[in-house]
Amino acid sequence: MRLSSLAVAAFVAVAVGISTYAIRLAKEETSATKVEFEAYKVTVEGKVADSRKEGIEARGAAGNALVRAAELEKQASELRAANLARLRGLGRNCRSGAC
Repeated sequence: MRLSSLAVAAFVAVAVGISTYAIRLAKEETSATKVEFEAYKVTVEGKVADSRKEGIEARGAAGNALVRAAELEKQASELRAANLARLRGLGRNCRSGAC
């Protein structure tokens, strides 16, 4: 009876030791995972900030392109009006026999 009690006590002691070791490993792994996750979050935050900056720059470039396009459209409209006026003037001269 005494031997079986010692065997049970030894078995329980080994089980407790294994459980303690497993818990310690789990805590270390969790700690390492938290550190890796925090590093990942910092990296992602940096990439998001870079993306936002690029988006703002792209919007600025697009805005500049729209302004330039409007300027060119105005210039084209003025040239069309000038050409139309010139053509009308030529038409009057041709009717009067000056062509």
